[in-house]
Amino acid sequence: MRLHSDTDQKRDHAPECIDAGRELMRSLAFRRNDVRQSYRLEIIAQACLGGLDGAAMAQEVCRKLKESIAKYETYANDHNRLLQGLLTVQPAAVLDGLFASDSADPGVGIRIFQDLIQHQTNPIDLVSKEELARWCDQDPAIRYPIAAAIVTAFTRADGKALPKWTETALYLLEKAPERVKVLELFVRRFIPMSWSGSRAMIVESNARLLDDLEGYPDPSVVEIVAREKKRLTSVVQAERRAETLADSRRDERFE
Repeated sequence: MRLHSDTDQKRDHAPECIDAGRELMRSLAFRRNDVRQSYRLEIIAQACLGGLDGAAMAQEVCRKLKESIAKYETYANDHNRLLQGLLTVQPAAVLDGLFASDSADPGVGIRIFQDLIQHQTNPIDLVSKEELARWCDQDPAIRYPIAAAIVTAFTRADGKALPKWTETALYLLEKAPERVKVLELFVRRFIPMSWSGSRAMIVESNARLLDDLEGYPDPSVVEIVAREKKRLTSVVQAERRAETLADSRRDERFE
């Protein structure tokens, strides 16, 4: 309430209020199904964890959150708003907290963002492509694939429009030392694990993204584009056969 009041009155937060906010963040214990707490913590994080002093705190909060999710004490979607607040003020510290300590096996950190993407939201999109690339450049071979696994790679303007690469995805592909690995991670998402309607149509639509990369200046990218287009054509054909068979069986049940 004090932070809201300060914002409404357009005044700086008092130092003791910032200290209190940091103490609250330091003592966090993550629980399930506490969306209201996540909203409140988003406000506190944005107000109290800025600057160099807040970076270490943000990193520690994310480390604790990752540990709680790994133990199934809570779920990523319960803390989306908190992650939004943290990524707004301390993007590099958040990524360090979720990935730096075990960058060779970043599975839990990646799962956090992929779970959020399943709920149609991705807080990593709040981070600029330049800021994300700066974090990746500290350990390019490991971090560019991590970034490729968690960013929103492509979007649709509406349900009927063809997908388009995001600026961040294309920027990561350009900057990555191993572009093939990054592109392979993007292409994995062309085949959805959950969907409505025709899966074959979804894959076919997503595969058209590769048309944009056919003239890419890196020959290794052009090679994988050709290979993946051929593979995805086979996937679409198999999905259509499966859908036709399922439709036929369903019609037979109703006859």
